[in-house]
Amino acid sequence: SLSSGYVAEAAEDYGYPVIEGRRKVSLWSRWPLHSIDHGPAALPPGRYVSATAETPLGAVKVVGVCIPWRDAHVRTGRRDRQPWQDHIAYLHGLRELAKGWEARTMVIGDFNQRVPPRSQPERAVDALRKAMGSNLRIATEGLCDETGSAAIDHLALTSDLIVDGISLLPSTEDGRKLSDHFGWAASTSIRS
Repeated sequence: SLSSGYVAEAAEDYGYPVIEGRRKVSLWSRWPLHSIDHGPAALPPGRYVSATAETPLGAVKVVGVCIPWRDAHVRTGRRDRQPWQDHIAYLHGLRELAKGWEARTMVIGDFNQRVPPRSQPERAVDALRKAMGSNLRIATEGLCDETGSAAIDHLALTSDLIVDGISLLPSTEDGRKLSDHFGWAASTSIRS
């Protein structure tokens, strides 16, 4: 349960009507979290939170993201954007932050892109590639659910962290689909 760990949440205003208690990004850790940051003003609000987890192996920076989907504020919300505009702008802001993430850092959340790419435009693929830079590799590349649907929720890691395993989480309960995304769990460790 959430009460048995530590939580860091993004701001509740993510550009659409605020619903009490709802967040686009939340981090949960069994280990204490500190240095919580909601990102620079260059990122849309409510779509970023980072914290440092004090794990048994030392401090690990965990960055939670919800990169705006291709049609953010195109046909809903403010309706003042072009397709992929907020998505690419967010990735430009993330790129600046990621330049300082050289060790013990993981980025996790809704990337709103399939990796490897399937149908997104090259400019979006390029923006994601540049945001990850040479510091981060996407460990969930090619991950698909039991139906072959490719993940848009990803985990990226600095080279000193490794994924020991990834397992899919159930996507239905009592025959009912839980989300338009599918869940997964990853175990990670520090490269020795």
